[in-house]
Amino acid sequence: MMKRAALIFLIVFSASVVCAGEGRDTTVVARGALAVSRQMSSACAYSPSCPVFFTQARRELGFFPALFATADRITRSSGRIGIAGRSFKPAEDGFRHEGPEAYRIKKSPQAPVQTVSTPPVVLNGSKPLAGDYDFVRYLLDNDFRLDAWTLLSTGGYAPSDTLDFLRGDVTFSMKKLDEAAHFYSQVPSTSPFYEKSFFYSVVADAHLGRIAEASALLETYGREDNSELASLQRAGLALLEGDAPAWRQAAAGFSYADYTLAASERTLDAIAAFRFETRRRSPALAAAMSAVVPGLGKIYAGRTGEGVSSFLYVGILGAITAENWIKAGPTNWKTILFGTAASLFYIGNIYGSYVSVGLYYNDLQNEQDTAILYNIHIPLRSIFR
Repeated sequence: MMKRAALIFLIVFSASVVCAGEGRDTTVVARGALAVSRQMSSACAYSPSCPVFFTQARRELGFFPALFATADRITRSSGRIGIAGRSFKPAEDGFRHEGPEAYRIKKSPQAPVQTVSTPPVVLNGSKPLAGDYDFVRYLLDNDFRLDAWTLLSTGGYAPSDTLDFLRGDVTFSMKKLDEAAHFYSQVPSTSPFYEKSFFYSVVADAHLGRIAEASALLETYGREDNSELASLQRAGLALLEGDAPAWRQAAAGFSYADYTLAASERTLDAIAAFRFETRRRSPALAAAMSAVVPGLGKIYAGRTGEGVSSFLYVGILGAITAENWIKAGPTNWKTILFGTAASLFYIGNIYGSYVSVGLYYNDLQNEQDTAILYNIHIPLRSIFR
């Protein structure tokens, strides 16, 4: 029964697209639909595809929510119009991976990221590193990371703070952040490499999602040399946690006088102002606006292209329905077919507008989190050259 219902939905949508693009029909509505359909003809930007999405949504959300969610998703993935002004960054394969979970009205809390530290296998020996230090730095500075790692892990060097520091630098540059944090943590506070190792270890933990561990590590820093850098990193971690009091306490250490830190401090200020002071948009208001004018709630939610696409879908299907109603009456099969499709996309547009506010903030938070991590990291390159 469910498979037949899904097939009926896909046939209704396919029929609407075919009729919208039919060149033999010379009515004004058909010509307008044809012009719009050309703007909606590019490949879908989402994964899984809409038919697969419907099957998944039917299992996870129920039949009717799946119908409305799929109708909304079709408008969101419609060619040049649907993706116009979209801010999210696609994955490496070029698609945005988004399943039915995006359409849950009540989102389940996400489990915190759990990472287990497993010290890498390295071979220590008795050979002093001093003679090869400059060579290892040369390899690292010229992007021969694998060669540098091979040398440091199998060269039989005697354990030392210099060896741990270099291993940390190499693994960090290779984006093996768990290993980098392990090596940096082995560098003692008496080492000349301690300051860099300490702050890079914080960044590694932050990138791994270990915010509590990174914050606890920063609490152990009591030196004056880089106290403002420590404040910057504390402030960034507080933003990632959404902790406004901790943010204010850490940001009190900003002087904006150090050129290596000032730009990052101002960036974090701007993100904090948005997160802690800006009034959030209302999902209910977005839904109400789209009930009055299809797509208007999505424009309110910051998704202009999707809003225009919703308006065109609902408007064209509604216009075709009205035209068939006038010409053939309310019981004609075309009137019923297009009326059903118009109703489906209209309700889907309201449903999608409600969830689009959450999607907007999720996208924005991901972008801001990336900016936060960047700005607690990038000053280290200028400070520790």
